[in-house]
Amino acid sequence: MKLFKSSHILLLCCSLILSSCSGEDGLDGAPGKNGDPGDPGLNGEPGTPGQNGIDAIPFTELTQFGSVVLEMEGTRTDGMAFTDSTSFRFTPTDLEFALTSHLEYQDTPDGTLYQFYVVRFLSMPDSSYQNTYFSFNVNMLHPGADNMQLKSFSYSLTKYAVVGDDNRYFILTQTHNNQGPEIQNLQITDVTFDATNNHLLFSFSYTIVGTANATGHPLLMSGIADVYLLEKIQ
Repeated sequence: MKLFKSSHILLLCCSLILSSCSGEDGLDGAPGKNGDPGDPGLNGEPGTPGQNGIDAIPFTELTQFGSVVLEMEGTRTDGMAFTDSTSFRFTPTDLEFALTSHLEYQDTPDGTLYQFYVVRFLSMPDSSYQNTYFSFNVNMLHPGADNMQLKSFSYSLTKYAVVGDDNRYFILTQTHNNQGPEIQNLQITDVTFDATNNHLLFSFSYTIVGTANATGHPLLMSGIADVYLLEKIQ
């Protein structure tokens, strides 16, 4: 009986010792394969429609009053010869447009003096970023007739960049009139004027002396003005 109790106590102690001792954790097993993708979720509710944009200005409204084609030939300050050709054909669409295609008359002893004033922009006009333009003011008696007389001519070229094939450029900003020495060999030819719709067409050619333009060399400027002018109702 004592032997049985002693064996039972010994077995109980061994069990307690073994249960209180634990071995070190083993290495992590290899990751399992990814599960199959779940079913797609339902589509969300449609968003609120955005506001309508502002209608763009039609291209024809900006170019409907004609254009001025300008060609130039000269020598850059680095001695490189150049030619350049472009078309100024844009007008504003606000109240300023009346000032960019303007016609007035003045009675004189020699007949009616026609005063044509035109401004055309290189691109859509903007006071901050797109302000390159060509303008002219020409006064004539009997425009388009055999007895036509040119009374005065002036022009402005503003912020125009001439870019060469070598990607070098210079900028022209100049204003001159035929009353001064800056304009040489002025020719106004092929003049026609239709008074029924104020359509003016003429060719022009002149040379700007080297001291009066950014190149420092004589600058030949020529082109064609084909424009419609506005006349204020009196």
